[in-house]
Amino acid sequence: FTRGGLGSFGARPIRSLSPLGLLKNIGRTFPLASIQSSTRVSLMVSLISIDGPRPNDCARTSSVFSKRHRNAMATTVQIVQPTAAARLMGLVRPLDQHGHDAWLTGESLAELMLGHAPQRLTLETTARAEEISSLFERAVPIGPAGVAWRIATPEGPIDCLPRLKQNPQTQNLARRGLTLFAMAWWPLRNHLEDPFGGQADLAAQRLRLIDPAHRPLARDPGLAFSILKRVGLRGEKPDAPCEQALGELRIQDLDRIPSPWRGTSLRMLFDSPHLNQVIDLLQSTQLERGLGVQSSPDTSTLIQQSPQDAALALSIWLRGARAGRFLRRHRFERQFADRVLRLLRAHPLDENFSPRKRPSLVRLAALPTKDREALFRLRTLELKQGPRTETHDAAIQHLQRLQTALAEHQEREFSQRESPALNLDGSEVMEALGIDAGPLVGRALAYLQKQIAVSPELNEPAALHALLQRWKTDDFVDAPNVKHETMP
Repeated sequence: FTRGGLGSFGARPIRSLSPLGLLKNIGRTFPLASIQSSTRVSLMVSLISIDGPRPNDCARTSSVFSKRHRNAMATTVQIVQPTAAARLMGLVRPLDQHGHDAWLTGESLAELMLGHAPQRLTLETTARAEEISSLFERAVPIGPAGVAWRIATPEGPIDCLPRLKQNPQTQNLARRGLTLFAMAWWPLRNHLEDPFGGQADLAAQRLRLIDPAHRPLARDPGLAFSILKRVGLRGEKPDAPCEQALGELRIQDLDRIPSPWRGTSLRMLFDSPHLNQVIDLLQSTQLERGLGVQSSPDTSTLIQQSPQDAALALSIWLRGARAGRFLRRHRFERQFADRVLRLLRAHPLDENFSPRKRPSLVRLAALPTKDREALFRLRTLELKQGPRTETHDAAIQHLQRLQTALAEHQEREFSQRESPALNLDGSEVMEALGIDAGPLVGRALAYLQKQIAVSPELNEPAALHALLQRWKTDDFVDAPNVKHETMP
């Protein structure tokens, strides 16, 4: 309008008018029929986006805009979230001032449209890499040759991706593979572009590939992990062509993904709220074989009935597999991988531990309480859901005896730790009883420890010697009558 010579309305400059007043004056000056509908809607949205909505603004403009245009405007404004918009404006405005367009796209836009706050936003722009670097001091390259930049903001990082101006917008969006990710939103214009129906798929919780006929997952195997992530995080379901594409992935395709990124992605998957759906998808598409695993049919059920624990869930999935090789191949972090291996070495408890052997109980008691309880629960669920065989009842009884023996062992260890230290050592016991080193010394010390646990006042040398003589008389049967000799 400024180019057309309209700098003010009468004696009032444009900037002194409110958005509503400006729109009314524009409506009086220019017939609405002479302005294209898209211009009217974008003008209204731009003014409200810049100056902020005022009470009842939309309702009071019915004389200026038709109901059809107000509905179109409302549909567009629903995409905007104030916090995300404020987070983006610090980047979008400088780019716009230098003549560059910028739009939000990818998974971050899909999360915003679902009402979630993504940790990181993805912004594409027509600016070149060197222009991004010069405009934003905090821009850090995260890809080779400046193909991606990460810019820190107080609300969180924003990934800024330069795109060539001559490439059509639809072609840029098609590279994202999934229709959910192939949408774009322009913050300044408050306009959404959705050439592949991603908004409808988002509402239907459907995962759909843009062009499944050309094997997009083979070209970009990382997209397979994005699909699994959406299934685990939001419970969305891939359609039949998408499942078929997952099943066609080969080991060689997955090996093209950097192993640390695979490990991080798998770690996040096993901590997701819909993990059982991920396991079902891995089994039905046989994608897990490409990852080096062939899980048991009861895996999904056991994970669903177990407490949410990423290491425990991964251990359940890896039962019977070469877990060490899997964890090394996908570069899981060391502490997490060590816990998974510890759980798998101890499982199943009834086969690896004996209730009659103290060293076995000591090893079982050394496991962290959280891991030990999870393993007992897991084994109980396995036995309940497994087939009833001849060894089934025996395994259940063995597991119950193991729990009882462990509780008794821990009680004994606790009572011994609570007892004060003896004021008599092993050499003094051998001197008092006239014996050499051997198991009798241990039995005598255990007897004394038990006595002072009940009567701590007896923990004096004289009283302990008296207890030893009584023990020798009562329990020291067939003791060797030899004098103590100095040990070599």
